[in-house]
Amino acid sequence: MLSGIAVISVAWQELGWRVLIVWECALRGREKLTDEALTERLEEWICGEGASAQIDTQGIHLLA
Repeated sequence: MLSGIAVISVAWQELGWRVLIVWECALRGREKLTDEALTERLEEWICGEGASAQIDTQGIHLLA
């Protein structure tokens, strides 16, 4: 069973949208990304032509 986020993400992708999920752990907490690292990942995804992705504490990863 897909989570609510996965269902919404798939629906947007089926409509031709690219989707970027930024998980709260990337923004808050002990292991959060620095502002600079987060900005770089956002710029990388926005300027790229790649597929949908997600950002977590480890950086950016393509969605399956």
